[in-house]
Amino acid sequence: MKKRGRWNKQAAFEMSITTVVVLVIAMVMLALGLVLVKNIFGGATSSVDIINDKVKSQINNLFQSTDSNVIVKLGADNKAKVRAGTPDFGVAIAARTCNGKIISKRDRIKLTLSLPKEGERCLSSSEIAGGKSTLYADRYDGDTAYFRVKVSIPKGHELCTQKVYVDAIDTGCSDKNKNLGGNYFVIEVIRSGLF
Repeated sequence: MKKRGRWNKQAAFEMSITTVVVLVIAMVMLALGLVLVKNIFGGATSSVDIINDKVKSQINNLFQSTDSNVIVKLGADNKAKVRAGTPDFGVAIAARTCNGKIISKRDRIKLTLSLPKEGERCLSSSEIAGGKSTLYADRYDGDTAYFRVKVSIPKGHELCTQKVYVDAIDTGCSDKNKNLGGNYFVIEVIRSGLF
């Protein structure tokens, strides 16, 4: 009987060492996994910041080459081709203050979006900017406010072309609610891919 008890203690001791080794390996793998995830997301965040800065730079270059106070960054035809099933497509828009003063609040310039009358629509207002008709700046720098208008096209949406009108109003001018001008962009819904 004594011999049997000794073997049980030895087996229990070996089992506890194995458990400790497995726990140490698991903790090391968890730590390495967390470091890997942090590096991946850190790189993705810095990439988004770089892209945002480049878009701002291109919009500022457009302001220098035109007299307009409202710029839509979609090329010469202001058209974006969006695949059906795209949940969050962004259209970059910028507007400058009426008097060149630096913007200190996000609501200094407001953007108003509108669609043509009912019979000329193929997109609903909920698919453009989540149904909001008035937007305030996502970012601002100096005398320029930057907006990102989100367009979400559900899967199975009909193929069509929709014009969206953009008007910008500066609430900080001497005559309150000064119209800075208007612009437009066109959303062309195209067929979604097979995969």
